[in-house]
Amino acid sequence: MSAVDALNVATRDWIRKTPSLIDTVFQADGVFARFKDRAKRFPGGTKITENIVYAGMPGGAHPAPGARFTNTQRQTTQRLQFDLKYYQVTVVVDKVTVQVLNKGPFSVFPMISQEMENAYRTLGVHMAIGLYLAGSGATYTYNVNGLAEICNDNSTSSFDGATYTNYGDLARTNGNYGSQIKGKITDIGGPISYDALESTYMDVTFGALEPRIGVTTPKAFSYIKQKFQTQQRFTESRTQTSPTVGFTSLKFNNADLMVSRYCPGSHISGTGDPVAVDFITETTRLAATPRTDYPTITGETLFWLTDEDPYLNFYMSDDEEFGMGFTGFIPDPSSDQLVGRVRLACNFTAPSPRHHHQLKGITG
Repeated sequence: MSAVDALNVATRDWIRKTPSLIDTVFQADGVFARFKDRAKRFPGGTKITENIVYAGMPGGAHPAPGARFTNTQRQTTQRLQFDLKYYQVTVVVDKVTVQVLNKGPFSVFPMISQEMENAYRTLGVHMAIGLYLAGSGATYTYNVNGLAEICNDNSTSSFDGATYTNYGDLARTNGNYGSQIKGKITDIGGPISYDALESTYMDVTFGALEPRIGVTTPKAFSYIKQKFQTQQRFTESRTQTSPTVGFTSLKFNNADLMVSRYCPGSHISGTGDPVAVDFITETTRLAATPRTDYPTITGETLFWLTDEDPYLNFYMSDDEEFGMGFTGFIPDPSSDQLVGRVRLACNFTAPSPRHHHQLKGITG
């Protein structure tokens, strides 16, 4: 420590106490927050199972009365199966620091409370990042089965450059049910257009069931505002009928188009986001081909999501500890360190991937 001048000897620092720490790393993600608030509790078992109907029964027009019918039993149901995925954030504090030094009137803020708050925010961000990635293949096996995998048809590669043949332990190449578990994906490969937004939205609209969420990157959101802000259907909210300045979402048909910096695009690509880099490094640490940065993204992405139950679900263990609980601090017998972990066992499921659409390669 270097010597200080007379002014600093005679004058104490002033530290702003509210807020005591300014966040310069985390980003908000409204999509994951929406699912977390209505998470389904997983009560136990070896798998999360979603049963689906993939075909109709045999039948049709027939000849006059007395004709013989073909009595063939047809299987029309199948099940998607998903493993729970496990997440943890480690909290390490020093016993002397929190019990002897960081207290009383000399404590600007309680360090242990700040460490816990940071841990929970980190876990939430990890889930937001993981939502857009896959949970299968050599690299991301330990992640949730997210949108890169859901919104894929085994033909067009997702934003991460991969195609996903299987979903929920079923093969998309199967001649009976394969086409019914394919997600929708469109490679824009250039500027976004009204026709592209409208056609991809309608491609995942079935009767009265329409996407309720559109999530995209800040850059793509700006592209859309610049081109279509004058169209009322893009700018009205559920309660407003005229354009406003400074809004955080756009209305397109019946979907709220939102911004997330964790949606794959130029902001998060490569080493652009330090929390994403940490997440990728740890998530793939034991993989056959571990990564040290987020996938490099070409163009921006946008996802139309039908988030009504049961079309897109977030399951979380009902165990007190593994449902975003805390293990408590455990002393390290060889030091003054106290170690605890925030834990989560969870997964996302989309029993009908055809209700969700991925747009990639948006460049303007």
